[in-house]
Amino acid sequence: MDQSNQTIQFRVPVQTFELHSGISDPQECWETIQPDISAGGMIAPPDKSIWFQGCAILRSLIPARLLVMSAFIGSWKLSESQNFDEFLRELGVNFFIRKAASTSKPTITFDKFGDNGLKMKTETILKTTEQSFTFGEEFDETTIDGRQVKSTVTKDSDTQLTQVQKHCDGDTVIVRKIEGDTMVTTATFKNVTSVRKYQRQ
Repeated sequence: MDQSNQTIQFRVPVQTFELHSGISDPQECWETIQPDISAGGMIAPPDKSIWFQGCAILRSLIPARLLVMSAFIGSWKLSESQNFDEFLRELGVNFFIRKAASTSKPTITFDKFGDNGLKMKTETILKTTEQSFTFGEEFDETTIDGRQVKSTVTKDSDTQLTQVQKHCDGDTVIVRKIEGDTMVTTATFKNVTSVRKYQRQ
């Protein structure tokens, strides 16, 4: 096959990519490579596609790390909450803050931060907090109830994040998973777990 006449389309976002023409970079994460041989010259690529012809880059390559968390980008409003008061009590949050937090319906907004992170804004009746982080790097965080913790957010998949908040009283693990237009947040401290669901706005 004549590589110089080959057009290859990349659908994003996925995990890895490799071209038999020799272009291979694990940092640019695409797979599902489907060649499209066109005798009539270049075809206008659809949105969210990257095109090569032979070894020549015909369109700027978009780093996949900017795309893999696109499922989170946007605003999410609380729609359902289970065991949240018990979870806050286990954390040592006082009665009045627990009651205010339990009746609040917070909105969480995600935006991209740098090449490999997110900015998270949480709005509640108690306060509004903003935190920017890079995946895998520890940062200082003040929780919604005022605790000072050391947090690390890791990227488990395109649709799941795991956050660990380290505190002298113990670690809190928060898993956020996108299921369609719902973000399911599961928070665990010691033996108490709370599940809260947010709807995309």
